[in-house]
Amino acid sequence: MTVTQQIFDALCERPYGMVTRELVDVVYGNCEDGGPEDAHECVRLAILRFNTKQRCTGSRLRIYNSSYHGSGAGLRYQIWII
Repeated sequence: MTVTQQIFDALCERPYGMVTRELVDVVYGNCEDGGPEDAHECVRLAILRFNTKQRCTGSRLRIYNSSYHGSGAGLRYQIWII
């Protein structure tokens, strides 16, 4: 299963969203070596690719991120239909 599919599936199960650290745990938690050095960036890039592909195909699904607990405290990702 691809990183993007794992992220999408995890977000489908959590309608209130997940923070980046939780998504990293979903994708790379079972890796013996802990996954790539910058796993957070890999997750962000997978989400960017997902949204770009959805936009190009005309789909209304997006993985939306929003800051919570004020600015700079982190991002919570959710699936939105726009």
